Amino acid sequence: MRQIKAVERLNDQQTALLMAKLTVPVAVSEVLIEGRKLEEDELLALHQILSEMEPDTAFLAMAASIAELGHFAGIRKTPLMGTLTLQSRQYVSEYAPLWLENAQSTTHVMDQHNVYDLLSTLPEDLEALNEMLGIVLSSSAIDDATKQILRVFQIQSNAHKLIAEALLEEFDTLSAREDAQLPSMEEIEEAYKANYHQKQTHENNVISFPARH
Repeated sequence: MRQIKAVERLNDQQTALLMAKLTVPVAVSEVLIEGRKLEEDELLALHQILSEMEPDTAFLAMAASIAELGHFAGIRKTPLMGTLTLQSRQYVSEYAPLWLENAQSTTHVMDQHNVYDLLSTLPEDLEALNEMLGIVLSSSAIDDATKQILRVFQIQSNAHKLIAEALLEEFDTLSAREDAQLPSMEEIEEAYKANYHQKQTHENNVISFPARH
């Protein structure tokens, strides 16, 4: 069973910074405040924004957005939605501190052990989020506006799970080399991109790695 990562409660300043940098939770909140459904172009834009993020950033953006859903009175509070919201808050508490530490400095290099700690659980957590979203979306008690947003997250969580799995495989491959040190995130990404381009002529369904954010 997956062990829970260290949990650190974010202060107000950290929370505000997280929301500003991720952008998606703020956009979702604005739509909920207006009490309306997303337009088609807005749905496409939400897909585009998430697809261009790295897997850990997209995961955190989706989890933080779902956690925001629990603050709105217009969202019907079903047991399923409550469980999803609580789990998403847990994910934010686990992933946000390291993400913020890495995001606040352009010169900061992630510790190699932190890279492994992140990648070792990310595919599993993305899969778990995807499964929970599927269960919630099957409920007739969830309103259409909420379902719109959650469907986008369901698609994106599955896509980013595949990328995260590929990155973890590259990490394991690079780490297994004789006398090899733990690889950096940049080395893992470069190996992933190289393999992607090599396979591109043979496979049409490989997901390309997004630009670094």
